[in-house]
Amino acid sequence: MDAHLFRRLAPALARVLDGARVERIHAPLPEVTVFRIFTRQAKRALVLRGHKAEPLLFLTDKSPLPNPAFPPARVMLLRKHAEDRRLGPALIDWVGRRLALPLPGENNQIAGYLMLDLREGALYLPALPQDFPRPALWPEPSALPDLLSGPAWQDYPTLSPLLRRTLAALSPPDQAALLVDLEAGDGDLFAYGTGGRESVPALLSAWPLPPEQTPKGMAALPLDQDGEALLAALRAVSEPKLLALAEEGLRKERAAPGRAQDKRRNRLLNTLLKEEERLTAVLARRGDAVSIQAQLWRLDKETKQPFLDLEAEGESPARRIPLDERLTLRENMAALFRQSDRAARGLAMLTPRIAALRAGELQPLPGQQGKASPPVPAAPASTARGQQRSDKAAQAFLSSDGFLLLRGKNAEGNREILRRARPFDLWFHAEDGPSTHLILKRDHAAQEVPESTLLEAATLVALKSWQRGEAKARVFCALAKHVHPIKGAAPGTVRVDSVLQSFLAPVDAALEERLKQA
Repeated sequence: MDAHLFRRLAPALARVLDGARVERIHAPLPEVTVFRIFTRQAKRALVLRGHKAEPLLFLTDKSPLPNPAFPPARVMLLRKHAEDRRLGPALIDWVGRRLALPLPGENNQIAGYLMLDLREGALYLPALPQDFPRPALWPEPSALPDLLSGPAWQDYPTLSPLLRRTLAALSPPDQAALLVDLEAGDGDLFAYGTGGRESVPALLSAWPLPPEQTPKGMAALPLDQDGEALLAALRAVSEPKLLALAEEGLRKERAAPGRAQDKRRNRLLNTLLKEEERLTAVLARRGDAVSIQAQLWRLDKETKQPFLDLEAEGESPARRIPLDERLTLRENMAALFRQSDRAARGLAMLTPRIAALRAGELQPLPGQQGKASPPVPAAPASTARGQQRSDKAAQAFLSSDGFLLLRGKNAEGNREILRRARPFDLWFHAEDGPSTHLILKRDHAAQEVPESTLLEAATLVALKSWQRGEAKARVFCALAKHVHPIKGAAPGTVRVDSVLQSFLAPVDAALEERLKQA
């Protein structure tokens, strides 16, 4: 979309978006963001594709593309700041092709901005950038020959690529007249299509295109200049382009089967290799613990120091052992033994999974040599053991990152899954009211859980809680070792000693089916 076309259409978009409530945000394609909004008139979808050459921004009654099962990080950030918020009056930077929509905060203050940038896509910004809005600088007509023949046009962002091509095809008087009209900014818009009584516009322009710039087979079409009519024309032009992009993406996927799966496998393998490196380094410190243990009889056990210098003894050279100076020497030794034991357990579970992933990498892609790649292991070894459960007690789900989630079916089930949980597993429950219990299984205490899996676990709890009728629900989690059943109380009644984290989770009923295990 040309900057001058954006200048004419942005006010019409701004009027529709003023006061609209953002219900949901999705990303059906890598560069595309879809906002499901409630306007004063009806429920609509705002579609934005951020792209340098071919951006898209239009309103439609319903998103033309299906929503993906798992949102990327950029969408999660937008959801955090913009969902369930009413948009304020838009600020327009037509030169930069940007629309800034204020987001309400406490005490009628602005909490940030939803930036619709035709080049960069949808962004959340806590404050407006210093260059917003960019100034509209217009060249003198006499300077156009030099500007159009060299890089000097970059000093005038109003000279968009389409405008430069148009000016190059006009005589000097027509060039000057077009610049005057565009600077005024109140002229008509022009539509082009294949002609015919029921022709749909395929191209919009902020000025009448010269014959050299008119696509072959297209002719000028009548265009109502009313705001809603212009938005309808914009949708008619933009929607086929979006569908063509989606079709091209599918074509590339079919042309390279298994590539997406291989990328996921490689990402997971790199993550596990980093974890293996970390655990190996922790395990290597067991030698430090053994050395301290051998010398402890002649050292001050209760001293606190940043390091311990050991003299050479036999074949062992002199060396310095780093310590945690908050702990005594005896406590440092015990901590090193505990950490190395955990690292050994973690490596024992990590090594076979890494081997399986590496074996998968060496297999041909599906369709090559008649063999298919083996499936990527979906969950850690501990989850396989966790699946030996009573179906009467819990429902099993597998998160998008491969973690096993066990949700109690009833009070007895809540008690049972806590009884089977290990101290480092995570326990979830709704805040301020009743809900089901959920256990997130981990391999070891040092294993990190992605934010996406934590939110999925919180959503599964929210769906079986007193907040299930809300758009979002408050859910907290704790380490299982901090959750204790209360003797004599009803089954499932617990005491929580320490809360680890709190979430504002979306109440998405479709998540159950996506993650449910047979």
